Amino acid sequence: MEYQVLIIDGRKFSDLNGFFDEVTTVLTEDQSARKDFDELHRLLAEVKDEIDDKAPVDLIWRHAELSKKRLGSETFTRILDVIQVHPNVNLLLD
Repeated sequence: MEYQVLIIDGRKFSDLNGFFDEVTTVLTEDQSARKDFDELHRLLAEVKDEIDDKAPVDLIWRHAELSKKRLGSETFTRILDVIQVHPNVNLLLD
């Protein structure tokens, strides 16, 4: 089964605000989305495969180690925890 693939590029941001900008761009066309963890939960809950809305979506986080270094381990872990509670999203760190 093929999944829709979405990519977060860790080179495109250096702080949490930048992360929220990047993830908003990747997950939605609504650029007015708030920049907080509650909004991240909402956006992830709404992610659906374009062909099969019951199929999970692959979310690839490129340069994840760079993001961890820039965001700090605690913030990076908090983001991972938010993503991992959404069964419709397969997170792949690259």
